[in-house]
This record gives sequence, C-alpha cells and structure tokens, in this order.
Amino acid sequence: MQLRATVVASLAAYVAGADLTASQGDFQQVFASAAGGDIITLEAGEYAISEPIILDKKLTIKGDGALFVVADLAAPVFALGNMEGYSSTLDGVSVGTPGAEACNLAEPYALQANFSIEITGATIANNKVNLKTDVGVWHNERKLNDFYFADCHYAVDHPAKMSGGVYKLLGNCRSQLDFSVDFDKLGGSDGCGTTIEEFATFTSYRAQVEAQWDEYVEKVDDANDLRLPVTREGNAVTNLLVQIDTVRNVAATINAQYASAEIEAAINLVDVGYYDGWNHSKIRLEIHLPAPYTISNTQGVVGRVEESFEAAVGAVSPYVVDEACNGQAIGDDCIQNVEFDIVACDLTGEYSLNELMVACQETDENGNLAECPNIESSPATVIFFIDTNNFCEVEEFELDALFDLSIAVYDSDAYDREESIFDLGSMSYWQITVDTSASGVSLYNAEVTYAERTTDGDCSAFGDYLGDVSGGNPDFTQTYDPIAQTISMPHQVTAQMACATSDRTGNAITMNYTVLVDYDDGSARRRRSLDGMNTREAGEVAVDKEAGVRYTEEDLAQNAAAGTGTAAGASTTAEEEDNHMLVIGGAIAAALVLCCCCCCFIVAAVVLLRRRKANRGHEQFIIANQSAAGFPDGASAMSFHT
Repeated sequence: MQLRATVVASLAAYVAGADLTASQGDFQQVFASAAGGDIITLEAGEYAISEPIILDKKLTIKGDGALFVVADLAAPVFALGNMEGYSSTLDGVSVGTPGAEACNLAEPYALQANFSIEITGATIANNKVNLKTDVGVWHNERKLNDFYFADCHYAVDHPAKMSGGVYKLLGNCRSQLDFSVDFDKLGGSDGCGTTIEEFATFTSYRAQVEAQWDEYVEKVDDANDLRLPVTREGNAVTNLLVQIDTVRNVAATINAQYASAEIEAAINLVDVGYYDGWNHSKIRLEIHLPAPYTISNTQGVVGRVEESFEAAVGAVSPYVVDEACNGQAIGDDCIQNVEFDIVACDLTGEYSLNELMVACQETDENGNLAECPNIESSPATVIFFIDTNNFCEVEEFELDALFDLSIAVYDSDAYDREESIFDLGSMSYWQITVDTSASGVSLYNAEVTYAERTTDGDCSAFGDYLGDVSGGNPDFTQTYDPIAQTISMPHQVTAQMACATSDRTGNAITMNYTVLVDYDDGSARRRRSLDGMNTREAGEVAVDKEAGVRYTEEDLAQNAAAGTGTAAGASTTAEEEDNHMLVIGGAIAAALVLCCCCCCFIVAAVVLLRRRKANRGHEQFIIANQSAAGFPDGASAMSFHT
C-alpha cells in the first residue's frame, strides 16, 4: 500500500518592496516617505526621538546596532496605528533612555513560545470603553494580526464598533495595545454581544479580549539556526467582567534527541481557550526530520510530571500526529504537526510526548522503495515545559461613575434665574441636571421615581407628601429634556410640604428624591421598578443648598380657612418666637445603581425652597391641581429665607 503524505511548511512571506537605508540624519523622512512593503535598514548609531514614529503601512525594519533613545521607559518608540501598520515587523533594534542600559527586542526561539496580554487600564469617556493592555515583550519579526472584544474583531468592526487601536513599542522594550469599544455597542446582537450579568452590588459586562500574532522563527537558540524557518501563530486572551483577568507569560521549551536521526522541533501554535473560549486550549508542535525518516505512529500519550503542576488539570488528550511523510528525496525535510488539547486554568508544568516512533518513508521521490538506514534506537520522547498564570482567576476592574448630578431652584418656568426666598402658596421650580460630560455615555431617559419629605417639625397632622411617583402622581409634574439632560419639576410651596404648625415659626425640611437614569449600552432598553434594584458602591457625589422657612399666624389662619387642617402644636416658647428663620440644609447624594437592564439609579437628597410670585395663569393651573392645602390665590405672607 502506498501512503500519501501531506507536507505542510510554514514559511514567512514578505511583500516585495524597495530596499531603503536610513541614517540618524534622515530616518524621520525615510519613514514618512516609505511605501507599503518597503524594507528599511537602519545604520548603526543612536536615534533620539521626542515623538513616536508612526507606522500606518506595512514596513520591514532592520536595525542591528541601531539604538532608539526616548525620554523614559513608558515613552512610545513606534506607534502602529492601523491594520496595515500592524503588519510591520522590527528586527534587531534596541531601545534605551538617557544614561540607562538599553534593552533588546526578544528573539523568537523554536522551543519557546511567549504570548501574553494583561489589562492595565479601563475607563469610560466619549461614550466609549477605553482599554489599555500590556502585551508582553516585543519580539523580533512578530506582527499583530488582529484583536477581539467579545464577538467583535478590529479588522471587521472598525470603525463601526471598535476604534482607536494603537500598537506601541515602549522604552522598556514591552508592547502596549490600546483600543476602544463604543459603549452603546457593548451588548446585543447588533453590538459585540457582551454578556450582561446582575451581581449583588453591580451589573457586569463579560467579554473575552484576545490578541493574535504571527512571528517568523529562524533560530533554535542564539548559536543555532533552524534548518527550515517556521511562522508561528500565537494568541493571548483575558476575560473581561468589566473587571479583568489575565493570561500571560505563555512559554514552552522542548528537548528532543534521537540517536539515528536529527530531530528538530518547534512550537507553532499556542491557542488558549481554542475550544470553549475559556480553559480548553490547543497546543501544537512541529517536528522536522530529514528524509527518509518520518514519525510513523498516529497518536500517543502526553505525559505529565504531576508535582510540577500548580493547578488541577481536568483532562489532557492523546497527542495526534500528521500522516507519515512519503516520496521525499534524502535530506529533504519531513514536517509533521503533533497536536493535543488540555483542560486546565493554569497550564504550568512539565509535559512529554511519549513514544514517538521514528521509521523510514516507504518510497523515495521517484516512487521507488526507499533505502532505509538501520534504526536501532528506542522511540523518541519530546520533553517540554509550559508556563502560564491562572487565567480562570478574575480580577475586578472598577470603572468610574458614568455621571454626576447637580440641582438648582428657579423663580419661574423659564428656569433662567435662581431664587432663594419663597412665599407660602407660591410656586418653586426645581431642576436636576444629569452630567455625563466625563463619560460621554448617551442617556435616553431620566426621571424622579420617588420623593420623600423629612423634617424636624411635627407632621403628624399632615398626610404623606408625594412618595412613589414612578407610576404617575397628579400632585407631581416632571419633564425630562434629553438634549440638556435636565429634569424640571414645578412645586407649590404648601403647609403640608413644610409641616407648618402653630407652635413653630419655621421648620427644617429635607426632600429625598430617587432618580432613575437609563443609558444605552446596546442591550434591550427596559424600564425597571424600584423593587429589586441593587446599589452599586460607586461613590457619592454631593451638592449642598441652604434655605430657610418662616410663617405667621395669619398664614396659618389662611391655610386653615382653605381647609388644609393646620395642626395646633404646643405653645411657642420665647426662644421659638425669636426664631424667625431656621436653616434648611440640603444635599443631593448620588450613588450609581446598575440593573440587568442597564438602568442606573441616583439617590438624591435635595433640600430646596425658593420663592415664586403668584400672579401667573400657569401657576394657578398647577396650584389648582397640585395643592392639598388650597391657597386659591397662590399667595400668603409666609416666606422662605436663606
């Protein structure tokens, strides 16, 4: 039986372009004028830069002896700003800072694979979630292929859903990848499909962040070159909960020896989470043998040194080998992939590919029976080591509050002049402003859902004031302006509101408001009731206001005549008679509340009392519908003072 072998070789392919030379005096101009596919060779020497070199086209940059000097270790040297730029490769350059030892780019070796990603920053601004990542030491001849956020990947979803992708080489020879995802494209089938989950104190957004690279591997180590260079594919992933975990420092080393044939091995794929996007990963090695030798067995056992493992391993599959090579000339390279998968949150440990059977190909390149030297050695064993962190652990990454609140009270429904004194029975005009300028998040609604009055006076003779207004209340009117992001609320100043009693000349009152704010994150927009909401620990934002209230017996008499049931309290003491003004302390305190429909609550304690002259028809209409205390003419001698 004649076996048909498929030989796969991964070779680096470069687009032919012009060969350019750059010196310390003209390198900026050379980079700016180069065309995609060009090869730039840098002369040896120091290249001092104050701004990063921008690469927006595919370039191959070679720089043995070239040292780029930047101000500090975090300063960018090269900034690759688009998909063409990401395809650029660097080879041989060094980076340093003034007066400090320089660092070299890492060399990709056949027996080591290093791919990592770690989230170092997450913010919300301009209606975008902005992520900053450390993607490990920059390697010679490595290029970034693409990067993903949940179901979105940059090559396809830029700029509709993702933007701002910049891949940077820093002054410490590490690489940084920054990008943004539109906040209103986080969830939903039309967005990136982020999983939104409700936890005890916050709403989370779960998404996997992944980067993918190719790198051209030419060396076994510093002293030995591979007979046949390979292009290695690698990825690194991290799982975003709006909090983040990391996968980093994926590395492998292999030692393979066989007496009868020179075995050469290289890792060509490390794919964390390949099968399930989580902890079921694929590892692939490439075995090189000179013809007429080939690996003849199709599968075998992956061994593990148990004490070397730092975490439990769920399962390790047998290794599977490509078909045996056949029909090759003596000395040609027989290339076979050996692949296995593993279920584990931490891959760290020592492994082996046991009992690799070395045999001869059946036929030579002419179809004749191949000559086969005697094979006297035992089966080969390949030993290798993988090193990762535990990528199932979750590190929470908290974001700042999405908005702030402020409040003011005005003397008219024009809301253009603030006022601090109000007469009993007149109108006050309250306005809450929702500020999202810092986050840039888009709101589509904001409303007061609950209003509660507290006071240092005696309210036992008065009915409850407002309360739950989420389902509408004839005594409460509010209007949301989505452009200005304001909630406007006209209130009549009544005895019930102030709990005015005959034993006092003034009261301190506090109005506590709950404000529901709905924002768009790409998921379904659903209104939620107050019940079941959980408050996220997002800090407090406070704005203070002070005002006073005083009233006379005449005010109370008029109030009683109107049928409002003014309470007759205890006799007024001399001190109370002198107390014509009490300060009302007010505060608005905001705590962000997130629910699984992505709505936010702001709990606001507001104390505001303002004056309104009561001679306008619009006021009379509101008074007729709002006032539980009467005051048909909308005026009295009682006033609120600061």
